Amino acid sequence: MAEAIRADPRCRPRLGQAAESVPVLYGGSVTAANIGEFLAEPPSTGASWAAASLKPDEMAGMVARAAVTARARVAAEGKPA
Repeated sequence: MAEAIRADPRCRPRLGQAAESVPVLYGGSVTAANIGEFLAEPPSTGASWAAASLKPDEMAGMVARAAVTARARVAAEGKPA
């Protein structure tokens, strides 16, 4: 999805090569159950949540899942944790 957004003809002409470094945040219905899917997409920069943040257990689940995904990305890139 992030690649499609960056390649969009409305974005690319205005940003040129800089489009590759534009952060892409998913801001839909993010939950603890699906946040991993959004963050696992390498070009994605992150996610924004709204209603789910009002539920402490749901928010804790999203933060925990985001941490697992971040550690996996760092390990895959060969960077020290």
